Amino acid sequence: MALTLSDPFCVGRFRDEFLHLLDKDVNILFANEEEAKRCFEVEDFDGVVAGAKKWGGTAALTRSAKVASSSRKARCMKFPAAPVSRVIDPPERAISSPQEFLYGMTHGKGLPDCGRLGALAAAEVISHYGARPRRR
Repeated sequence: MALTLSDPFCVGRFRDEFLHLLDKDVNILFANEEEAKRCFEVEDFDGVVAGAKKWGGTAALTRSAKVASSSRKARCMKFPAAPVSRVIDPPERAISSPQEFLYGMTHGKGLPDCGRLGALAAAEVISHYGARPRRR
């Protein structure tokens, strides 16, 4: 089961419930840096990565235009955001798209390829208004 954290406020308010889900049901977690810091109650991204490793599932963690990470158990891989010529609509989901990450996983891709798929999709999304790809 995959879970995408919705926003830092929601994670802070319902942290115990999210942790219960992580402990009992969730195998894959999608979160941006702020959501993950609230979830794992840490101050920085290194703490987030340590919390994700301790949890032991697969985590796709994003950091806006910074390097994003995917971790599975004790392994952590980092990959850069896909380049964009111009940012039109910069939502917090800008670096990783869960759908494309999951597509990669369900098609036998490794974590680096899953992360790159998510980053490419996110680059497309922020290059125009709305979540759907533009027709060219």
